[in-house]
Amino acid sequence: MFLNSVVSSYRLLFKSKIYTAINLLGLVLGLTVAFILLAFLINELSYNRCFENHQQLFRVLLKERKKNNLEALTPLILAPHIKSFYPEIRQVARVSTLTQLTGTISVSRKEVFYDEPRFICSDPSIVAVLSLQMLARSAGNLLNSANYILISRHTSLEYFGSWQTVGKHLLVKANGKMYQLIVQGVYMDLPWNSSYQADFIASTDFLKKILIEGFGESESALNSLNYLTSETLVLLNDNFSIRKLERKMPLFLKQTGFDKKGYTFLFQNFGNIYFYPDQIENDFLPKGNTTNLLVYGSLALFILLLAGINYSILSTARSALRFKEIGVKKVLGASKNQLRMQILAESVLMTFIAFPLAFLLLGLIDPFIREFFGYEICLYSSNMRIYLLLFASITMAIGFLSGAYVAFYLSALDPLNALKIKLFSYRKFSLGKVFTVFQLFITLSLLIGFITVYLQINHFLSGNLGLKKENLLFIRFNPKEFSDYQPLKASVSRNPHVIAVSGLSVTLPESAVTLIRIRFTGIRDTSIIFESYYTDYRFFPTMGISFVSGRDINPEDSTDIRSSVIINREAQQIMQAINPGAYQLGDYKIIGVVNNFNVRNLYSKIAPAIFRVLPTACQAMLVRYETGWKDQVLADIEHTWKMMAPSLPFQYQLFDKELDNLYSKEKNFERVVAVFTFLAFLITGMGLFGLALLLSEQKMKEVAIRKVFGASDTNIIFEMQKEFYFYITIAAVIAVPFTWYFMERWLNSFYYHINFSWQMVAVAVISVTIYVSAILLLRTRTVLKENPLNAIKYE
Repeated sequence: MFLNSVVSSYRLLFKSKIYTAINLLGLVLGLTVAFILLAFLINELSYNRCFENHQQLFRVLLKERKKNNLEALTPLILAPHIKSFYPEIRQVARVSTLTQLTGTISVSRKEVFYDEPRFICSDPSIVAVLSLQMLARSAGNLLNSANYILISRHTSLEYFGSWQTVGKHLLVKANGKMYQLIVQGVYMDLPWNSSYQADFIASTDFLKKILIEGFGESESALNSLNYLTSETLVLLNDNFSIRKLERKMPLFLKQTGFDKKGYTFLFQNFGNIYFYPDQIENDFLPKGNTTNLLVYGSLALFILLLAGINYSILSTARSALRFKEIGVKKVLGASKNQLRMQILAESVLMTFIAFPLAFLLLGLIDPFIREFFGYEICLYSSNMRIYLLLFASITMAIGFLSGAYVAFYLSALDPLNALKIKLFSYRKFSLGKVFTVFQLFITLSLLIGFITVYLQINHFLSGNLGLKKENLLFIRFNPKEFSDYQPLKASVSRNPHVIAVSGLSVTLPESAVTLIRIRFTGIRDTSIIFESYYTDYRFFPTMGISFVSGRDINPEDSTDIRSSVIINREAQQIMQAINPGAYQLGDYKIIGVVNNFNVRNLYSKIAPAIFRVLPTACQAMLVRYETGWKDQVLADIEHTWKMMAPSLPFQYQLFDKELDNLYSKEKNFERVVAVFTFLAFLITGMGLFGLALLLSEQKMKEVAIRKVFGASDTNIIFEMQKEFYFYITIAAVIAVPFTWYFMERWLNSFYYHINFSWQMVAVAVISVTIYVSAILLLRTRTVLKENPLNAIKYE
């Protein structure tokens, strides 16, 4: 019986080729989009669960009772203390990201030093803690000396051309000093879904050596309870509960003296690091976004609903062609269950034809997804079994749910009425109306959301930042390694296509700036945290930042240089509110106020800032060049750089591109919403077009009679479409408050944001109305071209 149902279903699908093609295309698109989003969700949720012992692996967080804050960095001395106190702990490993503690780390390759940000220091136990797969290693204990280092497979290939590199040497530069390290082992690259990514793993002894030799720290200072330098990872014995460890924490704090410092320690499961809230200080590991998960999960659900509803609408419409078939089968003795099984089999068969096509399409567009969205979905990985089971289950569910309504409706038809009825009346299918309204609701919601996201991102990227971001580049350098900043600046200034040159103590845009707290005594005693910048002369003209009042620092006046500062408008407003008329910041005199300029993000308010001239503190050179001369100016600067510092890499940043990179996640979010809004339009359009085919057949005689009685084409078109205008109105009434609520919440996450306005809603509603009208008009025009006599000649 089941096989007969499948064969009958197959014949019916290929008999109605137009409906089958529209249905299949809608299902393939819907399933593909949903699979992309669901794969993203699976990938995000798999972070840090790629390690063999992730359930027993924890990161130790430090909590200060007075501040009530959480800190990712812990004292170096914590690891040996915690290992000796807790016998339940199998391994303890300290992990220190060297660039965060000592600045840029460079490694020599073919006599040129390259910055390596993924350089960490750790203990020998890191191999067991992170389940590192060693491809090659020396005999004996790993990382048992400051002279040894482990490198990843791709790093070994990049530096030596082979992963058989045990015993070879690497020249490492840290804080201006050279260190020669011996490669002791090569490990497989850490998984892409690991929060820790390391190309180089040196020993904790190497970290201590740098801090002592390069920064003058003492051994006793490094072992103090206040010296926070590393993250501490603990691996528990199998089947041991972390709760038992936490119950012994008060005794541990007392015996080790941490309680006198007001410290306590919490244990964070390694699998929770990626989605843990951002309130942990000094936590530099990459973070996921739970809001994005909710948004993408909702989009996946919406697209699946659209595809399913589109299929249901077309199946419902096409069922009019089967009334006689159902009537004959009932007369011949077919039961309701047999009819339902056949119709459900047709529905499931259709979706399972779409399933492999969707999965194949997903693989084909994977490179495009990586390039367009800047995210690697990693479809063909260890998660393949999860993908297949989940996607197949979703496909079957879509097939059953989409076909259920048609199956139960047709199987309940009276055989006599079924044999008499030739065509159905769409008005009788109230659920079909609900489906249509729901499709339009989803399409409208996505379009309003896209318009809001686009305007918000464009508001900042194209808005007034308080500076000129075009034709500006930064040349990065380490003052301890490169001491020719002033000669380089003089050489660059002589280029006829360079407008201005200056320097800054940080490379903008970035968040790592110096913060200082200044106490004020006035109407009320208070203190303000300022961002502090050291600049070279002519910094503000070079950046295109204008003065609100006062003047710039005079390079010819030594008193001006020594005792004057410039503040931004935000700092002036805060200071005037506390102490009106104040023009002093400690021992410094405020001689100028500049406009606020935004080089951070949209989420936080512009901070009060202080600018002092100190060329020797500059770590970046700013170059403003004439439009169209970027390549020539860069070539000239690079040539000069290589003459002055041939062993140092030439590193530059285009300011406008770096500023855009700050909002890469938001722009990706905009792209996602745009693409899926377009697909929603496409899927909705296919459903409406299929429905229009049936409606035009149903109303063929009505149109013919109207034409005979003198109705104009415009009047007929309006009569054919007015019902859908009503549906759009209902969808808009539901979509506007729904979208307004969620988009207001999203906009309020930004400090600087646009306001949700009726113009956005009007544009969305008008666009959807034009789109629906165009689809219906396409079919209506075909009906209007028909000779009315052909439709009514047998009446």
